[in-house]
Formats: sequence, structure tokens, C-alpha cells
Amino acid sequence: MAEAGFFPGIILYLTYWYPAVRRSQMTAWFMSAAPLSGLIGGPVSGWILHHFHGHHGWAGWQWLFVLEGLPAVVLGIALINALGNLAGFFGPSIIGWVKQTSQSASGGILVLAGFMVLCAVLVLLTPKPQK
Repeated sequence: MAEAGFFPGIILYLTYWYPAVRRSQMTAWFMSAAPLSGLIGGPVSGWILHHFHGHHGWAGWQWLFVLEGLPAVVLGIALINALGNLAGFFGPSIIGWVKQTSQSASGGILVLAGFMVLCAVLVLLTPKPQK
């Protein structure tokens, strides 16, 4: 549900960035990313599930969650910091509210990132129900 607007949004942006003569080629490059990510990501995920299962008492899927989610969190925080004052762009959104409450855009973003990491850790550490 959160990604529902991603594909049409990218296609819309491609109409802004590329002239009509190059748009089909750029759309093809964009659409080829999904099968390519499956081609690379599938074996990597399988390797993580197989080789990390049982380390530190975690199941393979928990390691998969951490190892594949961590780069996205780190790059997301880096991107937000690189973009500077993102809260002013979103206005009354959650980031704007956090900026207003914490008196700092980067401090508020770090609070949000910390909250997301805390939620992920709680999910990982929740014990499996006994049968």
C-alpha cells in the first residue's frame, strides 16, 4: 500500500526528465530493474537464510530482516541529511511536526529513525508463540 504510487510516479517523472524520443528507452531501463533485483536478490536472500540461521539465537528470517533492511535505513538517513531541510518541503507532514516539536530537522529525523529501529528490534526480539 505504501508503494502504490511509486510506479506511476516514476513514469510521470520520466515524462518530465526525458524527451519523447528517449522516454521509451528510459522506461525500459526502469522496468528491467525489478527482474534484475530478483535475479540478484533471490540468491543473496537464500544465502543469508541458510548461512546465518541460528547465529546468536536468531532465525534466518530475522537475519534477513536486519541485513537487508539496514542498508535501506542507513541510506534513507543519509539521503534525508543530504537533502537538508526536508521538513520545510513536506510542510504539515509528520517530519514537519517532528521538526517543530524538536526545534531541529536533523534531530527530529534522528528521533524518527530511532523509533523505526526500535520497532524493528522489538519485532526481532519478540519470542515465537509456543504451540
